[in-house]
Amino acid sequence: MSSGYVIVGIELGSSFFRGIAVRPEEHSPDGVEVGAWAKVPSAGVRRGVVVDVTEASRALVALRSELEMQLHDRISEAVVAVSGAHLASVPARGLVAVARADGEIGEEDVRRVQDAAQAAAIGANREVLHVLERDFIVDGENGVRDPRGMRGVRLELEALIIAVSTSHLRSLEEALGAAGITPIAFVAAPLAAARGVLTPRQKELGTMLIDLGAGTTDFSVFEEGRCLHAGIIPIGGAHISNDIAIGLRIPIELAEELKHAHGLAIARTGGKREMLDLPDGTGSFTRKQLGEIIEARLLEIFDLLAKELEGIGRARLLPGGIVLGGGSSGIPQLADLAKARLKLPAAVGMPNIKGGPLEIRQDPAFATPVGVVLLALEDSSSKRASRGLTRISLPGLPKDVSKTVKGFLRSLLP
Repeated sequence: MSSGYVIVGIELGSSFFRGIAVRPEEHSPDGVEVGAWAKVPSAGVRRGVVVDVTEASRALVALRSELEMQLHDRISEAVVAVSGAHLASVPARGLVAVARADGEIGEEDVRRVQDAAQAAAIGANREVLHVLERDFIVDGENGVRDPRGMRGVRLELEALIIAVSTSHLRSLEEALGAAGITPIAFVAAPLAAARGVLTPRQKELGTMLIDLGAGTTDFSVFEEGRCLHAGIIPIGGAHISNDIAIGLRIPIELAEELKHAHGLAIARTGGKREMLDLPDGTGSFTRKQLGEIIEARLLEIFDLLAKELEGIGRARLLPGGIVLGGGSSGIPQLADLAKARLKLPAAVGMPNIKGGPLEIRQDPAFATPVGVVLLALEDSSSKRASRGLTRISLPGLPKDVSKTVKGFLRSLLP
């Protein structure tokens, strides 16, 4: 691996913790070189939330050790994805008077209107991860993408605020700290997954990214290059495994194995005479029966996602359709079921990191950690600011790296 600074992205999933370490590489198709990647069994996390700091920190130590062994270097900092049902997006609107006497709008005016939008949308015990700009309004003129340098009296902002529970974020910080990892910044998992899978064209056309994990289903909706909506549903692939275990009266480990080896998203495609025998010889069932259990839970998830689309007026109205990702997206016919239920084109997406190893490029479960590092390495010179957790300092990094990572959240918007 080439010399230079390293950016590490980490996701604490309900089934596995995943991490990836990259360095900038100008000759690579993506501008990055993957130096290490790893996954370890999850511990201390339920539905994307840290519930046991000690157990989570032990798993993080194992992940860090694996990455360090591949890098032949120590890791002390990382950009971390935040998940869990406590994460929510809220539309917000801010309004301020332009400060300068000549009416020219500057950076300080933009900062103040962002603060105004944030203050109007967030309640107690919540912490803002992102202020995603949709449109600025200058003296009633809508559709302004960047007001800097324009002249006016009144500046308004329509934004999407993504916030999380302060207590859950503190627990995540404690687990990372106990593992010897300093969080450079946090990024919402739905946005990271979208960056890891969706193309700029898909974001422009109008696309919903559905990241089907073990404990949660993350989603984000993009249109005209902007994030319209994002959130997390506290149901995932582990719930499907639990349903199989209960329905067939088998151990959860066997249920998980059957889901991956013989699962179907559309039950009617499984033959009634296609029998599956339990390994211990205690019974048998048809593949259609297995599919019925899986399909029922998937339909519940898709119906909840359909309500999210209805809530923002985009039901059946996304030309880019549905892109599926996450560790549970490998269930056969999943895209067909999504297409039928949501009435939109659907396909399974893979991490869009062309220079990465095959094991990552063909594993949709790595979409979020890949998206985290790609966001962190985006060009931070963009004037369109989306601000994150500014309280996190970046000691020890080269000046240009610190600038890049501090500003990486602004790259969430093209």
